[in-house]
Amino acid sequence: MLILGLPERFWAKTVIDDRGYETPCLTWTGALNAYGYGAYSHQGKNRQAHRVAYEAVNGEIPKHMDGDRAVTDHLCRNRACVNVTHLEIVTNRINILRGETLQAANAAKTHCIRGHEFTPENTYVKNGGRDCRTCARERQRETYGYTPRVPKTHCVRGHEYSEENTYYKPDGRRECRTCLKEQRRKRTEREREQRGPAPERKQAACNRGHEFTPENTYYYPNGKRRCRACMREQSRKRWQNRKP
Repeated sequence: MLILGLPERFWAKTVIDDRGYETPCLTWTGALNAYGYGAYSHQGKNRQAHRVAYEAVNGEIPKHMDGDRAVTDHLCRNRACVNVTHLEIVTNRINILRGETLQAANAAKTHCIRGHEFTPENTYVKNGGRDCRTCARERQRETYGYTPRVPKTHCVRGHEYSEENTYYKPDGRRECRTCLKEQRRKRTEREREQRGPAPERKQAACNRGHEFTPENTYYYPNGKRRCRACMREQSRKRWQNRKP
């Protein structure tokens, strides 16, 4: 005879047990495994009795849920209970946090042992556990020592970090403007030395088309050239302008 999809011998191993939950438990009186859950041989396999009862009424339990392993949570906190109304399918993480375990107690904490609040800015996660950033900094100070950092007033070359002489980089660091100018000047000189002197470009003729031959070229003391034909033409015009 089947009762709720299971043979009568299954339900014969249960007893109504009031544990203070909303409704009485159906406590398993048969064999229990090492974790306190009911053990039952079903279809040639050793199964947990509460999972067998849940699947008989609600169908197969999924293996995963929301990226985590799916488990059955005893809402009545009685591991030997097989009352399907006391069972809920949840993720393994939720099941752990609901239980009376050390992990659940730590997850419920809002402050560390020194009273610092677990805010997003003051909390970092390592190996699945939370740690207080304030406490971590204090431990480092105790271990390695700590000297308050005094802001520098001058750069390494002795230039004062005045408002006009200070450049702030995008990451917030300071740089001396005088040193930056000196670095640019040296870099420009170094690049000029590497390039060498620019090749001299000499025109074959002046702007009026007179060829720069040796006879038609006049050199100033500073090395500049001048067209003699143009010079004669300018002298002639000046002389003509002088005549009454």
